[in-house]
Amino acid sequence: MQLSKVMKECLGTIVKELFDRMLKLEQKLALNTSRRVDLSSTAWPLLPAAGTAATASAAPAAQPLSSLPPPRSTLPQPTLRGKSCSISTSTSITAVPRRLHAFVTRLHLDTTEEDLTKWQEEKGVIAVKCKRITAKDGRTFDTAAFHVSCDPSAERYFYDEDSWPDGAEMRDWIFKQPQPQAYGPSVSNNG
Repeated sequence: MQLSKVMKECLGTIVKELFDRMLKLEQKLALNTSRRVDLSSTAWPLLPAAGTAATASAAPAAQPLSSLPPPRSTLPQPTLRGKSCSISTSTSITAVPRRLHAFVTRLHLDTTEEDLTKWQEEKGVIAVKCKRITAKDGRTFDTAAFHVSCDPSAERYFYDEDSWPDGAEMRDWIFKQPQPQAYGPSVSNNG
């Protein structure tokens, strides 16, 4: 079956447009994934340039993926924890365990720091510290929120749903890195 010159040009233009769209999609995929997709070694069919007859010499040059910037890693770097138990003769250095911290909300407005501390101690959580969070900029809320911390040895009880009042919501406390400011101290945005 013979294709007319006009049909060949139309077909060539359509194939070129599809090829360009596929390259753009490939580039977006390579930027949005943790590993790059390299299709440069794939044998692609030769495509005619727009407005010319279908010939092998008129194929467009594909942009190599190696020219793309590397994908951004969104995963946090792991924290290393020391494991050495050796005792040095020159100095005695020991690590201090990091306390567990949580943001607790949806508690009744009448709840006090002492009430929540007592509740947690009754549930088996040791060395509890509760700090009521006050609303910023004169805002008011229908519930109370707290910054609660405890000894890491109580982790089993601290993260147990039965250790919290019914309906209360708890999540890990988010510590913000201090930003240099011209005026005033930096503030954590947990409330």
